[in-house]
Amino acid sequence: MPCARARLDGHRAAPEGAGLALDGSLVVPGDFRPESGFTGCIAPLDLSEPPAAVFAAGGRTALGSIEALRRRGPWVPEDVSVVGFDDLPEVRWSAPPLTTVRRPLADTGRLAVRTVLRPARGGRPGLPQVEPGTELVVRASTAPPPRRALATSRTPRPTTSPEPPASPQPAASRSRAPPRAAGRPTRHPRARRTALS
Repeated sequence: MPCARARLDGHRAAPEGAGLALDGSLVVPGDFRPESGFTGCIAPLDLSEPPAAVFAAGGRTALGSIEALRRRGPWVPEDVSVVGFDDLPEVRWSAPPLTTVRRPLADTGRLAVRTVLRPARGGRPGLPQVEPGTELVVRASTAPPPRRALATSRTPRPTTSPEPPASPQPAASRSRAPPRAAGRPTRHPRARRTALS
């Protein structure tokens, strides 16, 4: 899928711009469904140094990742940050609400209409090479990277079935701490993260 490839390329460009390399073993293929986020999130958690963040190429994939983390034991965002893509309406209702990359869908739609109508208005047909910008929408699923001593001493939640839920349902909210104020978290440049495409 071209959009998944573009998102992965963008995910690779960020650490490379800082002089770091993306660990290819942490890139897990997926299909934009919650189930692929759920199953793709399990194996990296078993690593001796699990990732501090998950970047999912789609919002529904990120929701599946949050559910896997909720069932498995690491806390979101205290132990693992999760970021999705597309800012779908349901990600505002996840527990915790998902930090996401928002695409300007209205601008994209206007560009598509202008492209289709260009020949009818006497213009040259063809596809412009224009990518509308994106915006990071910070919500409660991200935090600064954990200090590993604290993260590994945390008592894991009781495990349930390792299978993804039969039908995607929002994770139950937990009343552990009040929601933190929205703001851009400071990200450590060497934090390990997993990309789910």
